[in-house]
Amino acid sequence: MIYDMVALSGQSFALSNALDRLASAIRGLSGCAGVTLLQDNADEQRFLFIEHWPSREVYQQASRQLPASAFSPIKTFLAQSPIRRTFTQRP
Repeated sequence: MIYDMVALSGQSFALSNALDRLASAIRGLSGCAGVTLLQDNADEQRFLFIEHWPSREVYQQASRQLPASAFSPIKTFLAQSPIRRTFTQRP
């Protein structure tokens, strides 16, 4: 799962901290193969939050373990709704 997010003006540091906390929570979920957080070099307000899962089924099962409230702090700092995309690694 890849989430493309844009912070409100002046809130990139706060969003980065909130995303770090979310990444820690997700890394602790059963089956998670890792989380990568990227910040755009040309636009410090833009972030990519990448969750690595071995399968869609594992992702869906683990997602049920994370309360919706885990996302509340992030929403405070977003300029718009995240764009969510799903990719599959090719051999």
